[in-house]
Amino acid sequence: MSYPTVLLGELGHISAGGTPSRSKPEYWGEGVKWLSIKDYKDFDLVHITTEQITQEGLENSSAKLFPKGTVIISIFATLGRVAILNEDMATNQAIAGIQCNKNVDKAYLMYALKSKLAEIENQSGGVAQKNINLSILKGLEIPLPPLPVQKQIAAVLEKANTLRSQCLQMEKELNSLTQSVFLDMLGDPVTNPKGWEQRTLQDVCSKVTDGTHQAPEWAEKGVPFLFISNIRNGQVDFNTNKFITERCYKELTRTTPIEINDILYTTVGSYGHVSIVDETFPKFCFQRHIAQIKPDKNKVNPSFLFYQLQTSGIKHLADMAVRGIAQKTLNLKDLKSFTILLPPKDLQAKLVERIDKIKSQNVRINAVSAKQHELFNSLTQRAFKGELDLKDVA
Repeated sequence: MSYPTVLLGELGHISAGGTPSRSKPEYWGEGVKWLSIKDYKDFDLVHITTEQITQEGLENSSAKLFPKGTVIISIFATLGRVAILNEDMATNQAIAGIQCNKNVDKAYLMYALKSKLAEIENQSGGVAQKNINLSILKGLEIPLPPLPVQKQIAAVLEKANTLRSQCLQMEKELNSLTQSVFLDMLGDPVTNPKGWEQRTLQDVCSKVTDGTHQAPEWAEKGVPFLFISNIRNGQVDFNTNKFITERCYKELTRTTPIEINDILYTTVGSYGHVSIVDETFPKFCFQRHIAQIKPDKNKVNPSFLFYQLQTSGIKHLADMAVRGIAQKTLNLKDLKSFTILLPPKDLQAKLVERIDKIKSQNVRINAVSAKQHELFNSLTQRAFKGELDLKDVA
């Protein structure tokens, strides 16, 4: 069964926040919690903010005090991030608050708004930073079953979201564990407290170069062409919409073939993301904003170098070396100069063995996480179409 729809503007009072003048120090300080997008995640019960404004700042600006229980949604830059305020607080102008009528369940509305994200993005204006105005927000059509059914739907989605969140948390903890293993065994790559031999990245590699500078010969199908967005968290996403011809691939990789144990390192924008080529990789090529690092196996274990390049110490070196404001860029020369720890080969192998075991667990968690994410999305779509079986939901 389908539910009747109601315009969001009819479900409660909707308004956006504001920002007191930064030039008025008396407007900032302890008093009223002031929320910005960076302070919360999707589906949070928000109670912590990094900044506060004074009562004077609240009264002399467009900022508004939203009561506990207000449903919030981001409407500027990061679109559609939803949550519920767990305390009275003000927000900036990038966040709209919906104070629900009595016939609307807050949690239900939060999930319903998230289900409208694609529609919100389609109606957004702006180029560099997407945004929607309150008129667009108020005009969203929200399915509105009876209040008891709203609560049942919210309960189902809350359980599914909790399972998904638990998987994501386990992924984060396993990633943190790999960092801990490295630091416990070898110490910080920057301060080198255990006094290991140190060499530059260039010294331990046969080649450090970047991707193609030539214009690729595009094809509808063929060899995947990777961009920096395809490399994240040690993995490569080959689901790219860009392909090159076989002839172009052979030409672009003629002087520097892509081989197993080559390391890919992003150098522009989202710099510092790393992956290592293994036997499961298909043929591929990549843009010049990705560096190709060829470890010298006589000097360093390739997997050991791969893991070291992901440590917070190396990330710090990258942060210190990048240039640019609008688009952060790490020059190849600076990348080659990164200091690399070189403990004995047997210790390198031991560290790789320990981290590989952690990574194998992470692969299993990633698979479970992907299924939970798919389940959550499926339940969300079905919930607002009236297709969920709710008879066993308390």
